Amino acid sequence: MRWAPSAAPRNSRSSAGPQQIAQRVLARFGDRRYIHGIRIGPPPRRLLGTKLTVPRDALWAYIAAPGADVVSGSVLHPTQKQELDGSIADWEATILFGALRDEFCAAGGRPLAGWSGGGVGDVSNGAQAFGQRFPNPKSAAFRRRLASIGRRYGFKVVSLRLLRPLQYAPLIVIETRRDPRAFKEDLGAIDSLVDPARPGDYTFEGSFIEARGARGVFAETYGGLRGTAWGAGG
Repeated sequence: MRWAPSAAPRNSRSSAGPQQIAQRVLARFGDRRYIHGIRIGPPPRRLLGTKLTVPRDALWAYIAAPGADVVSGSVLHPTQKQELDGSIADWEATILFGALRDEFCAAGGRPLAGWSGGGVGDVSNGAQAFGQRFPNPKSAAFRRRLASIGRRYGFKVVSLRLLRPLQYAPLIVIETRRDPRAFKEDLGAIDSLVDPARPGDYTFEGSFIEARGARGVFAETYGGLRGTAWGAGG
């Protein structure tokens, strides 16, 4: 597999160094519960001898997301909370890397080949174009839309964080009194209304929905659309 970078505009070079760019992205992100820091360095040695080809001057983002080790399977018998925190940590690290990739491209310096942290990671992927702009609604309008979706499907919003890797990426916790099995069948439709698609694009660069019932968390759905070809749900 060959690393597939997006070309950066020649007139968008920045005087900021790689670590400064990383700190700038992290500072505006809006949630430090799961991401503890970012270090920029050379790609890991384990890439040597693989089929992955990266430029000689490529850099790598080492994202400190310790909770994500649950996703990698390195934690034996994780609790439900560890599993949930792991999913959020993995999602946050992935959308954070998408923003890093675009910021590094725009700076016009050394390319960012990929990221790793908490036992998970990915490579920069040309499947998602550089510099995408998503048609984010205003915060107040989105909150009204979310409340309307809740009335339609029988849930209330417990919390909403509008994270900002580059643009908005909502992290949503909802609660319902409906039967969990029946609600799960509607979760895909709910997700489509929360992050509706238009031709060729979605409303947000990433979103995460956690659904809770009388016995706690019973479902989640999430995905990211900048920098990597990645998506998930459960």
